[in-house]
Amino acid sequence: QMNHHEEVLITRALLNECVAPRVAPSTLSGAGLGAYAEVDAASDQLVALYPGVAIPRELCPTILQFLDKNNTYLCSRTDGTLLDASM
Repeated sequence: QMNHHEEVLITRALLNECVAPRVAPSTLSGAGLGAYAEVDAASDQLVALYPGVAIPRELCPTILQFLDKNNTYLCSRTDGTLLDASM
């Protein structure tokens, strides 16, 4: 398991490789918002990083009762913060 320092280093490395996207209405009917690259990107290039909504450890006991127990987009960081990428 990675420690917090290692997570920060990896996150920074990933962000350095990102192409900052623009958020705008999707061209797909009923899809809501979409992310669009402002520059050309290679097919294997990271264009965005969305870890999800951060739920601080202090709020977890309250929030957990409202979260879907089958949520496969829920994970925890080493500092106890929950990330919910389904939101």
